[in-house]
Amino acid sequence: MDATLQSIFRSGFDRYREGHGVSTDQQQAANAIMSCCQTELGYEEWVCPHDGHIELQAHACR
Repeated sequence: MDATLQSIFRSGFDRYREGHGVSTDQQQAANAIMSCCQTELGYEEWVCPHDGHIELQAHACR
């Protein structure tokens, strides 16, 4: 798996925050990075009319 900014934040931000502390703005920015394009922000379900295959399209952060 390739490392992405999101995967780096997800794997290490909690440890960083505990060791260094972060401002409210920094926490909000980190949360946006970690949750962008994940289903916890909601998603649309697309169903193929031909075979019924279902794709979930996660909402992006704004």
